Amino acid sequence: MESVSIELAPIRINAVSPGVTDTPLYGDNRKILLDFVQNDPLKRVATSEEIAQVIYFVSNHPQMTGAIVSCDGGAHLV
Repeated sequence: MESVSIELAPIRINAVSPGVTDTPLYGDNRKILLDFVQNDPLKRVATSEEIAQVIYFVSNHPQMTGAIVSCDGGAHLV
């Protein structure tokens, strides 16, 4: 990520790395979400609106480049 950000500067390059997110794509497979919640530090999954807030922040911050923002509820910690 850093090398792409340097190579394409002054264009800002960032990424958002969401965890399991509750969306209509799960349909009737809600058991997958419930299984995930058991091992998640926050004991909940994100909503699509919460992920959108992170994307909005990253895309609008003028000094942010070369960042990978993890918003997975702490799942990467376990």
